[in-house]
Amino acid sequence: MKTIILRFRKSQSLMEVVIGIGVIGIVFTGVAGLVSVSLQSAQFTREKSIAQSLIHDMAAAVKGIVRSDWHDLWSSTGGVSYWPLDEGPSASGNNTITLDQISGNNGNLVIGAGGSNAVVANAWKSSSDCRAGWCVSLDGTDDYISITSTTSWNLNFATTSFTFGMWVYASAGQGTIDMPLWKGGQAAGTPGYTFALGTGVWQAGVADGSLIKALTLGNETNGQWIHLTAVVDRSSGYFYGYKNGVRVASTSLSGFGSVSNNYSLRMGSDSSGNNDFNGRIDDVRIYNRALSSSEVNALYSGVTKFYPTRYTSTWQIKEGQETQTISNIPFIRSFALEPVMRDGSNNIVASGGTDDALTKRVTYTVGWKGRTFSDYEYIFRSTDSVFTQTDWSTGQVGTSTTFTAPTGFLTASSSVVYNSAGVLSNQLGSSATLESLIFDTRVERGVVPVALVWQGTLTGDTQVRFQIASSNSESGPWVFIGNDGTSSSYYPGAGSAQPNTSIPISKEYHFNHRYFRYKIYLVSSAINTPSVEDISLTWKQ
Repeated sequence: MKTIILRFRKSQSLMEVVIGIGVIGIVFTGVAGLVSVSLQSAQFTREKSIAQSLIHDMAAAVKGIVRSDWHDLWSSTGGVSYWPLDEGPSASGNNTITLDQISGNNGNLVIGAGGSNAVVANAWKSSSDCRAGWCVSLDGTDDYISITSTTSWNLNFATTSFTFGMWVYASAGQGTIDMPLWKGGQAAGTPGYTFALGTGVWQAGVADGSLIKALTLGNETNGQWIHLTAVVDRSSGYFYGYKNGVRVASTSLSGFGSVSNNYSLRMGSDSSGNNDFNGRIDDVRIYNRALSSSEVNALYSGVTKFYPTRYTSTWQIKEGQETQTISNIPFIRSFALEPVMRDGSNNIVASGGTDDALTKRVTYTVGWKGRTFSDYEYIFRSTDSVFTQTDWSTGQVGTSTTFTAPTGFLTASSSVVYNSAGVLSNQLGSSATLESLIFDTRVERGVVPVALVWQGTLTGDTQVRFQIASSNSESGPWVFIGNDGTSSSYYPGAGSAQPNTSIPISKEYHFNHRYFRYKIYLVSSAINTPSVEDISLTWKQ
């Protein structure tokens, strides 16, 4: 297959491209062979112009969607969560975060000491070892990915339709039931859904607490990538199972109830750490609707490909690739979203860097007649917003004579001082904390926090430090953490935060979350106290 890297000027309009199709001149000579060559060249030029215009259309659609809602790049048709598992080990080799590109149901990769992986870096695979980009290899002993559950989580579907699917590469069956994905569903009394592989038949299962519905997806298949999809279709009243894009099983949902539960979602084992999966997983997706057979096949055949389509007056993203027939020639178009790695100097690097959650590389591709045109560009989450607090006039505080106007926070220790409007401090010779109220970004599928800045004064050996908590539920859980993702770390990493200085937030721990809170730590000396006049948290939609 011939591949041509096509570069187009950002200022070139689609109309200019289309006009170019009609300005091809052919010089006829008396030699038939030369005429034939000219005709072939003219035909190729026309086709190349069409391919170029299709790339322009996709690029325009992607930019429009980015301006509207970044999350829609991965699915605007019922996608709830998508884990491409492309983060990689990071420059330090110890990254344990797996990001949900749609809704912020981010996972934590746990690598036990008892198996062959032993350290986190060994679990991340790339290139030819994966279905696309990076992937995660689980050793079948004590490795898994956990996505913590809350009662209002959007991965509970009650009695509505939903779809779950993933790529699996089983190295060897560990037992009769190995679970690459689990959120209940393995027994009648355990509501939820699961894939149960292993040395016997492979199955997809759903349960409602009293009934279980199981589908056979085929026999054990090791040593190759297999795409599995399960569809709960409440409209048709059936549960469908697919293997490599083909429907292989179905069963009635008659009498079947709710799958909702409070379990964490696991990839690689069940909630007790049993039924471990030995192999690789990639490209895990969950939808809040029943995908059609053609859509499931597109997930299989297109892997990580997408294409834009018009829905009324807006663009939508579809999984897979699209064929457009122009002048009786089928053109196949798609684009791929790829991770971007940066080094310590924030330069984009091909390997050895750390995943940049705010940037993606988009590669556009159009194929026809054995030819391929492609181009790429970088896109950014660029819509900036900010929370700023300058008043702490209400809240709950311990016994204190100096906190005279308790009002704009949740809780504070008794040594906090707020007896001057707009100035937050603490008593001499003390340490104090204050926890903010909840800041709601009003972005349903979440944002990415970028930096924190405070204004005020820092005198002598006083200190001001921060922690951040975030959630996709207004009720939490609220876990205040610092720059390394633990409750024992702070912003900045060491010493005191300086006033009027931007403090970068570790984005991966708060990726695509909607609600935020901060906790401030104030440390005074025997003769000096810090004072805080305002606190700002910036984020990108």
